[in-house]
Amino acid sequence: MVAPSAAAHGARVLALVNFTSDVSTAPLELSFPEGAPVLEHPAVVKGRTVAAAISLGTLQTFGQPLELYVEGPEDRAVAVLYLDADHVQVTVPGDRPVDLVWRYRGPLAVGLKAVSRERQVVGTCTPAEVRSEAGARLTVSGYACIELEGLSESDGTPPAVEISRIEVPRPGRLAVWVEAADRSGLASVTLFCDTRQEGESLKAPPYRWDVDVAAGWHTFQASAVDGSAKGNTRRSFCRTVQVAAGPGEAITPGGPLD
Repeated sequence: MVAPSAAAHGARVLALVNFTSDVSTAPLELSFPEGAPVLEHPAVVKGRTVAAAISLGTLQTFGQPLELYVEGPEDRAVAVLYLDADHVQVTVPGDRPVDLVWRYRGPLAVGLKAVSRERQVVGTCTPAEVRSEAGARLTVSGYACIELEGLSESDGTPPAVEISRIEVPRPGRLAVWVEAADRSGLASVTLFCDTRQEGESLKAPPYRWDVDVAAGWHTFQASAVDGSAKGNTRRSFCRTVQVAAGPGEAITPGGPLD
């Protein structure tokens, strides 16, 4: 599922959830007028289309703002992957270089710098070029690391945060895992059960809480604060589960709620 954001700057948000128990990996193909969105999963770009295989466990979710796009040649496959908050890895098979057009549609003033495997700068783009409709052109041969300059200093985008899974380690207790990510890093992640905070906020992964609960329905929500100077915050979708009573205690998942 792809959910376009209503933000004025035009960024989109990719939101995925696995509702099945028998399929853990599925193909994902996306294409937009700006180009192929750069993903936080290994992916291949041809023209303006990105293809990736996304692996999620049962009821596991994945979310990512789609802000950086790349357009390559239609007849060449280019591997593209976010390495971390400020770096994108580009691998071009063969000996021939390719021209890649980059477009940024997030809320920030972000420039690009292409660095070779030998740590030599092989190309730069200004924020105005990356923001333009025509995009910014960088030539890549073999391998390059694309550095996003100015991202952390002016970050105004909240982090991605989702409750990835809920399990029953023993009767009366739930184990809740949260996944969160942000290009400026994360300052904290907090879990709420029935609107009450559970335990302490966590500063580093794994983001897991053991929650003692009574039988009945319970609603969980997570909140994450990024590591930027602005301290941007986002809350996840709610996840509601029913806890059965008795020795064979189990949970019945409910649908995600806003």
